[in-house]
Amino acid sequence: MNRFELALLADLSAFSGELLERGLGTAGRLSAMPGGSRSTSILLRAADRLANLLPSLIADCEAEELATRPITVETPVPVRAELSRSPAAYELVGDRLLPKRWLRTVPARTTMLEPLQWVVYIAGKLADELRLAGSRYETWIADARASRRGTSVYAALDEQALNQIHTRIKSAERTVSAVVAHIHRLAGRRIRPAARIPPATPRTPSWRRLMREVLPLVDPSVSLALLLRALLSEPVEAADLPFLYQRWCGVKIVETMRRLGWKTRRDPVGPLFLGGLIVFECGGYTIDLWVEPRIGRDEPHPCGLVCRRAQDATPDFVFTVACGEEHDAFCIDATLSTEENTLEEKTKYLALLRHASPSVVAGVAVRRPPRRAWAMAPLKDDRCRLGDSEQPGTTGVVPMHPVEFRPEPLAAWLGDLMRYAAAGRPTARAAG
Repeated sequence: MNRFELALLADLSAFSGELLERGLGTAGRLSAMPGGSRSTSILLRAADRLANLLPSLIADCEAEELATRPITVETPVPVRAELSRSPAAYELVGDRLLPKRWLRTVPARTTMLEPLQWVVYIAGKLADELRLAGSRYETWIADARASRRGTSVYAALDEQALNQIHTRIKSAERTVSAVVAHIHRLAGRRIRPAARIPPATPRTPSWRRLMREVLPLVDPSVSLALLLRALLSEPVEAADLPFLYQRWCGVKIVETMRRLGWKTRRDPVGPLFLGGLIVFECGGYTIDLWVEPRIGRDEPHPCGLVCRRAQDATPDFVFTVACGEEHDAFCIDATLSTEENTLEEKTKYLALLRHASPSVVAGVAVRRPPRRAWAMAPLKDDRCRLGDSEQPGTTGVVPMHPVEFRPEPLAAWLGDLMRYAAAGRPTARAAG
């Protein structure tokens, strides 16, 4: 893994582990991650593996029930016992320190339910995490649907991928519920979960595997360690790199806006992952950032734009800023290429997109294009590059290199939007 990929993954994981998931760009298969751990993916895999291990876990418990295992217990009688090393086992009698409890080794029968109580606890913890993930993803998916709906084949593929994500999480919830129900039926009653691993837990391969694979659920710090180790040990697939770079650019936009004093109205992770709206607020003003909006030709997108010629267009990022009674749009696309021809292609939104609501110029209704159509590329420049368009500033490139990231060019580009927003009046829907 090269330095570019390492920097991408480090920044994304620091912002949110969800941004390392495979999203719509790779069919939304949360469970298809090759090796390692990924935030929600680790929950989905844990649900599957818990269900797959359950028959052997139960069989191991049944085998252990026929055996005995020595355990050490405290006893007040010094028969076949030895002195304890615990200070609490002694008392002062006059000027002498005498033992009041001893330790004795006795055989103890292992009951099948004791280890399974811990399994019920783990399953309950996993179910809670899955419910939280499911609730979070339902909100994200609803926002993504509103932004990505359309009539093209690409819109249909997006809808299918969103359905797959939702179905996979719900399926994992049902799997975990089935595990708990099976254990209750086996016991003939509802058994209480036990948060501590019982001493008599079988030391079989199945139980060792269970304890190894549920550690990320019990200890979040272990989960982070597994995540980072897995990311560093496997190469980033070529098909994933453009999507990861796009998300990284989105993360840097959010971080820069926050550094400049703007707050996000809601958690931006969902829109950065699946697409949707991020609303920035500052001093009574708002700036909307639409992530991967699918802008169609037949009806206006919620961002206020329509597509002129193609069936639809999907810029990576569209900022909409209110100035007076009107809104203006600023498009910016992320690309891994630094070739001039590829960077020039990002200006296409000036010709493709128009505002759905016409403006009046000299008594004539006109549909305005976006004010800007820029690119973000992994250049190492210390300032933005202006394009060669006839209207300087409408096109250009913001240098965004993960290894040698300089925040000043992006801050300068976003600063123009902030000044544009401040030139208008505070929007009615701004908080406060």
